[in-house]
Amino acid sequence: MLISRRNFTSLSVLAVGTLMLNACSGNSKAPIKDASADFGLQSSGYPVVTKPLTLVFSGTKSALAPDYKSMALVQEWQKTTNITVDWQNLPDNVYQEKKNLILASGDLPDAFFNTGLSDSEVATYGTNGTLLALETLVDAHAPNLKKILDARPDIKAAITSSDGHIYTLPSVEELGLVQFPHMIAINKSWLDKLGLPVPTTIDEYHDALLAFKEKDLAGGGKTIPSATSQELFAATSLT
Repeated sequence: MLISRRNFTSLSVLAVGTLMLNACSGNSKAPIKDASADFGLQSSGYPVVTKPLTLVFSGTKSALAPDYKSMALVQEWQKTTNITVDWQNLPDNVYQEKKNLILASGDLPDAFFNTGLSDSEVATYGTNGTLLALETLVDAHAPNLKKILDARPDIKAAITSSDGHIYTLPSVEELGLVQFPHMIAINKSWLDKLGLPVPTTIDEYHDALLAFKEKDLAGGGKTIPSATSQELFAATSLT
């Protein structure tokens, strides 16, 4: 995600995902007003702002994904933070055609999410003032991300542009989900409860799932011994 100058408020606190902040006009490095105090930005705790704030996010969304605003997690974010996000998501093919026009316009969203911008595009729009640098915001308002970047200079280097600034925040995946998206997983706590070892073969995996079903580990006859079960998604990898 990337963030802009358009509404520089509690976006500083939202710098906890893959975020890019944007500027008010496409090629401007003019000073911007920090409006955080206008919305009652709190240095810690929730809500993030004491006055309701609406931010516009632009980017792409899978055609199969539901509207973000309908998602329970997004609704919980809104309730917890006092910030409403106006999601202006476009299909991938449409966004690829329009992204340069959006970035060059004087009517930018507050942030871009899931944009797929290349490193060179991030560097170009960062150095010309369209995107805001995030490193000071991360230091001040994103302690968990700061801890990761301090501990992992390789990740920090990977997201740092050639001019030394950070314009986009990372999504780091080190479990092999990209290479192996269908890895087998199982609920270790259920295995422990039944006194079963972690399966090392497909037959052992089958027997463990069957035991989960027969012993009804979820309770109320609701145990579904498959990888699509919520309980099994909270599982440990067999790899």
